[in-house]
Amino acid sequence: MRLHLRPLVIALAQGFPVVAMAQAASSPAAVPAQTLETVTVTGRFKLGIPAEEVPQTVSSITAADIEARAFKTVEEALSQVSSVQAGLAGRAGYDEFMIRGFFQSYYQFKNGLRLDPGYNQQEELYGLERIDVLKGPSSVEYGQIAPGGLVNMISKRPQSTPIREAGVELGSFKYKRLTADVGDTLGTSGEWTFRVPMAFTDAGDFQDYVFSRRQYIAPTLAWRPDRRTELVLFTSYQNDDFRRSTGVPFELAGKVKRSTYLGEPSLPTFTRPQTQFGYAFDKAFDGDWKFRQNLRQTNYHERGTSFYGSAWTDTTFTPGYSYFDYKVSVLSLDNQLEKTLKSGAWVHNVLVGYDRLNYRSRTRSVGGDLAPLDIAAPVYTPAVPGDVEDSPAQKLKQQGVYTQYRVKLADTYSLNLGARHSKVANDNYGVRSDLSKNTFSAGVMVLDVRGFSPFASYSQSFEPINGWDPYLFDGSRPPKFSEGAQRELGVKWRSADGRHTAVASYFDITQTNVYNYVGFGTAEGCAVEDSACDAASDQRHKGFELEFNSRWGRHLDMQASFTHLNARISKTQLASATGAVGSRPFGIPANTLAATAIVRGAGFGVNGLDLTVGLRRVGARTVNQNGDALAAYTTWDLGAAYTTGPLRWAVSLKNVTDRDYLIGPYFGNVNFGAPRSVSVSLQVAL
Repeated sequence: MRLHLRPLVIALAQGFPVVAMAQAASSPAAVPAQTLETVTVTGRFKLGIPAEEVPQTVSSITAADIEARAFKTVEEALSQVSSVQAGLAGRAGYDEFMIRGFFQSYYQFKNGLRLDPGYNQQEELYGLERIDVLKGPSSVEYGQIAPGGLVNMISKRPQSTPIREAGVELGSFKYKRLTADVGDTLGTSGEWTFRVPMAFTDAGDFQDYVFSRRQYIAPTLAWRPDRRTELVLFTSYQNDDFRRSTGVPFELAGKVKRSTYLGEPSLPTFTRPQTQFGYAFDKAFDGDWKFRQNLRQTNYHERGTSFYGSAWTDTTFTPGYSYFDYKVSVLSLDNQLEKTLKSGAWVHNVLVGYDRLNYRSRTRSVGGDLAPLDIAAPVYTPAVPGDVEDSPAQKLKQQGVYTQYRVKLADTYSLNLGARHSKVANDNYGVRSDLSKNTFSAGVMVLDVRGFSPFASYSQSFEPINGWDPYLFDGSRPPKFSEGAQRELGVKWRSADGRHTAVASYFDITQTNVYNYVGFGTAEGCAVEDSACDAASDQRHKGFELEFNSRWGRHLDMQASFTHLNARISKTQLASATGAVGSRPFGIPANTLAATAIVRGAGFGVNGLDLTVGLRRVGARTVNQNGDALAAYTTWDLGAAYTTGPLRWAVSLKNVTDRDYLIGPYFGNVNFGAPRSVSVSLQVAL
């Protein structure tokens, strides 16, 4: 095991990862012309209150947004949200993102239940109705989590109206995609409905040898015997086959063409079949009682090869590889009991809940170094992986009891309180660590004073370090867990006619023991000299967010988001890992901006035609302790769609100016941003 520890740890790190108002929908059919869509969120407040009454910032990406901007992955959709930096590393296979400057990829949720804690899954975007981004600590509701926030993906559900939709899309780099969505009622009573979204994708890439293929189907069945009872059965099968793109050391970024593949094409590609099965049960009782139970079992088996830089010069790159055979089982359960009490102008909502997460994974792996490559004209040497070695199983068990209380006075004043007691058991490489932790949250809000709703909130988080390796730390003691806290002040605004919404917020987040990948060096607590290890720092992230959504009659829809983030290191074990005290942590831009404008032809007498313009601006990011930085960049997107009867034709052009830019850094590497690409699609809705 220890012979292959270095490539295993590096490959895990580099290639195999162990606001307020809902945004306006983009099609007239989805949202009436006179108002923006109202979204009910299940986030920090599982009571399920409208987003405009939640004393925290929440951004929602709707199915109409996804269609209008021709997003293809979750992380591509997330790139338009304030305080979210998505697409941190190479393409294909995983979704990677930061929220408010903290790495949050480990904390992806689906229908309120956590997905794989190692984030080795990638959810199919076509199977989602909406994506909610909840900003700030949410440990009261979800247990262990980093303080930046979380992404909660909402699955498509059966409807009482028939659904008949099919589509085809073709694009640059041999992109091909077929989709279908079918749903209807079963029988004559209308109690049973079903829905089956499907997607089949085959795509190449601008980098040589990189590709991704996917087969996805998600049959869903709903039973609604009366207005107070709903049971939805979710199932899905997804099979991914892909080769992930390779990054380069920062020193080589200007010397390697973005099409150059710095791996070995003969080694096995990734395959990942996965299944999900679960249900969501909702029941309302007399006396304003409600009970909800959500459950999901996920299983998948991933095999494939990751690459990393073992050594390099100005002209050569020596790739190291790690081949993995990785099996995962995740069981998530959440129970909620809610009571509503009314007394005059007072409305009280009380919720108690119990949730549980059981995660188990087992890895078999082998690794080593390959022949050096000439970065200008690489010549690949066929190779086969050696005999894999077993690693001890990794286990994570989390359970928690939580409560939320909300009191609302005269539809004007709102007070929200939350508390949780969590127990977490980690078993990593045969070494067990147990933790009990209490967390709290509180928020106040004044509702709809001439359209303005100011709020203030405080929330806490905690995060045990999952996946740590005792070989690299002092003895068998796990690293200290991380704690976070956020203070947030903001205001939400909605115009009297509902056409325009905005949110502005200021946040201040502190987190202790933020673990960062060092590479080869020695940090406090490392047991092995000159080995891959983690180093911790304390950080403080302060920032300002602004999101604006507007509908100008039938002529124009606009969305814009801006983030200013002042992230600093307040304490560090090793400057080479995160930067010196007082400096900005690696990879975090000070400013980001995203905006979309949709010009609707209906407002100009051209029914059915929509034109879309989008931009995203990402500021400079520090790469290393020397102060080297990746340049800021701006990308522009254009789109056009024409709907006539049941047909919708669309063309999408990404990175119109073909801007050459770098993303990252990601565990010491940088990656090339996607060049200009075009896609055309046809959808039929019957």
